[in-house]
Amino acid sequence: MNRKLALFVDELGESVPARYKVSPFFILTGCVVDKDRISEISTNLDHIKFKYWSRVNVVFHSKNIGRKDKDFTIFKNDLKKFREFINDLKFFFNKCPLYTICIIVDQKSVYNLNWKQRRVIKIAYEHLIANFIRVLVAQDKTGEFIQEASTPIQDISIYEAFFGYQSLGLPSDKLDHLEIKRRLTSLSFSTKRNMDTLTQVADLLGYGLNLSHRVKNRIVKVASLNGYERMIRKEAENKLFHTPQSMGLKKKNLYKNFQAIVNIP
Repeated sequence: MNRKLALFVDELGESVPARYKVSPFFILTGCVVDKDRISEISTNLDHIKFKYWSRVNVVFHSKNIGRKDKDFTIFKNDLKKFREFINDLKFFFNKCPLYTICIIVDQKSVYNLNWKQRRVIKIAYEHLIANFIRVLVAQDKTGEFIQEASTPIQDISIYEAFFGYQSLGLPSDKLDHLEIKRRLTSLSFSTKRNMDTLTQVADLLGYGLNLSHRVKNRIVKVASLNGYERMIRKEAENKLFHTPQSMGLKKKNLYKNFQAIVNIP
């Protein structure tokens, strides 16, 4: 059990059910990566940044890319350069050694169930952490959970969900608290100033998974997506974790409760 994984988490949408008309979905995207590959991923994304901006302190955020604002205004009047940028991102994701797990909360549905923000956050993160634990145990690895710091109610809820498993284990999978402590070794909070590459990658893939969910539920049509949106939707779908097709009984039991995408409720 020498190899270590890290789960970098990004959020999309609001976690307040009463605001479902403004933010219909609250989405958590977790990028799972071998810690030994983080530097490689950062370097590869920095190559793209340097190619277009001659610097690497550029934050990749899907909203800014789609709107071509902030640093991405360089593409506003140069569609050829923008298409080249999209192709470079596509190549980056094709070679990027990571996979994702995702939680999607339908805010209107949970609002109708009278859920409050704290419950949404608690249940969403409990599902995300539980699926990360299942991956760690099945692959015989240890892992760290890395979250971008947010509001006190959110950060405290994440802390409680994390240490809930550390104290009680995962009874549904017959994993006791000692096993969880062996596998899930730490929880840390980053800030936007850290400019973590993997958090930026999680943001891009989360946007893609949001588009994928909307297309599958006929909220938007594929024909309405622009070139960047079509690319990031496809790459996000490709990066979802898939359980091995061939595995022994022990692993099958470990993966039986695993879901790459959890839809709530």
